[in-house]
Amino acid sequence: MARTPKTGSRTQRSKTSSRTTRTSPASRRLRGRHAVSQKKAQLRAAYRQRPDLLEIEYAEGKVQLALAAAGRSVFAGEWQVRLILADGRELPVTGEWEAAVWLADEDGDYMELQTHPTEEIRLDRSLFLSRDGGLVFLADTVVSQPGAPEVVALQSSILLDSALKATPVVGGREWQLKTRGFQARLHSLSSSRPGDDGVEFQVSDGALHLRQPCVSGNGFAPLLVDWHPLRARKPAVIKPLTVSEQRKIVGPATAVAARWQCGTEHLLCYRSLQAPELARAVLGMHTWYELVLARLTKPGTFPPLIQIEAPDEDSK
Repeated sequence: MARTPKTGSRTQRSKTSSRTTRTSPASRRLRGRHAVSQKKAQLRAAYRQRPDLLEIEYAEGKVQLALAAAGRSVFAGEWQVRLILADGRELPVTGEWEAAVWLADEDGDYMELQTHPTEEIRLDRSLFLSRDGGLVFLADTVVSQPGAPEVVALQSSILLDSALKATPVVGGREWQLKTRGFQARLHSLSSSRPGDDGVEFQVSDGALHLRQPCVSGNGFAPLLVDWHPLRARKPAVIKPLTVSEQRKIVGPATAVAARWQCGTEHLLCYRSLQAPELARAVLGMHTWYELVLARLTKPGTFPPLIQIEAPDEDSK
């Protein structure tokens, strides 16, 4: 059974990896950069003539993103977010964003931003760029504590590059973005299928729109962007996964997980929304962590791309 991760401040949380080899000097030079004082970061893939780059600016209460995949712009602008309350009102998200986690290693660059719309509500934004996989993982997470205003939906949107033509794929979990000489794919990793219970995943008016219903004030809206040429023509399959604790299935207010498969690539995405009493089980993996993005290899083996510990206090 997995052991409880070491506790520490939010900024001291770290990733554990199954790899034991030392990172090469060339790989270290290719890591992303985070300018704390300027509230800017660059997540970068291995250098080539057409690099992968995710630029982030989180000043003045806004999060600005710009993704260039193989040198081609995919989206740029403010990553807008709205929290909808049970009475239909919108809870303003106006506070400053702070960097909760920054990690850079041979698997990729990861950043987590955090703000508190109220003292009882925490909003996290997770951003990961794979070093060599042609993948970006983005997610919004809302976590509520007792006494918080009831959040029933999490909505977000960002403008796509105007040169890209967006086409939905049958099944509702994928959109294809194409222009001459380039193709990217957007995948919803939500534990709910688009169209069910108010889940929205669509492109309209030149922007990507996501809507994730919340349960007991908790919600997780994950997105995967894939532009690897070897997967361009391979169908993608996304399946929600069962999460259990002490041999009992937990609900979506407690933890959620999904599996993404495209060709030979298999990814596991897990998010805890309430702290566990014992390690939770999902697809043969036992974990105490708050967020896990792992590459599945052989059965029972889950080399982590990212594993993020929970903060000492769930609402802070």
